[in-house]
Amino acid sequence: MAKRSQIENIWICLNHMHKRCCPSQIPENMDEFETHFEYHLDDVEDEDRGEFTSAFKYFESISRQSLDELERQAIFLEENQHPLNQEEYLCDEEDYLKWLKLDHLKIEEASALAIGRKPDFIDKLLDNDENGTLGIRSKHKDVFLAIERSNNAATKEGKIIPAKFLTWVKDSNFDTPEPLKSLIDNKKIIDLLSDTNKKDAALTKEYNTMLKIIIGMAMAKYRYNPNEMKNSASKNIAYSLREKGIPVSVDTVRKYLEKAKEQLPEKF
Repeated sequence: MAKRSQIENIWICLNHMHKRCCPSQIPENMDEFETHFEYHLDDVEDEDRGEFTSAFKYFESISRQSLDELERQAIFLEENQHPLNQEEYLCDEEDYLKWLKLDHLKIEEASALAIGRKPDFIDKLLDNDENGTLGIRSKHKDVFLAIERSNNAATKEGKIIPAKFLTWVKDSNFDTPEPLKSLIDNKKIIDLLSDTNKKDAALTKEYNTMLKIIIGMAMAKYRYNPNEMKNSASKNIAYSLREKGIPVSVDTVRKYLEKAKEQLPEKF
């Protein structure tokens, strides 16, 4: 990221600390800053004079800082007040339990959890940062790459079992958010999650096997062609089921045949 000018950094700091007293646009030079405060201090109502006086003192204080100091302060304020660092995006223990009870996590979801952010907002984490100042995105990227390279965490399909994820977090050198650290320190939780993940994985495997049976029977008995957009198989299967006293709509049959297609080899 290219360094910003002294004026840009002063404006950013002032806008975060004293938004009501800050110029609406970045001034072209320091004189415009001075003029802004002189005008408002002369014209402001008595009840607002204290706020503008504080803002002016803050302006004078940061104006004496070096460019590097100003830059660091501006970045800190942007980072601290960015929406991704606000409470609605942060994970609490309930959020962790919700996600860790899943059969598996995508690596980007696990990465978000590792840095204490809700995976629901993963797109906001991955959006390009125009100013280049949002450290949380680079932190997410570092964690993502570390999980991806780990032999103990991610599978070849880019997925991670939650119980393994907790073990990886425990062994990693990254700072662990407090709610996640609390879960990791609780061995009963890890054992519970491990058992839940195993049960869910078994159920998923059974479900996928059932879909394979469904599409296999549809192809063998009802001439279902998964490569054709239109098939009479859905209608014929629904008719056969209805004859046996098992009413299932054509749309429902079609929906499950579509799901079952995902179980076929890629080059079928």
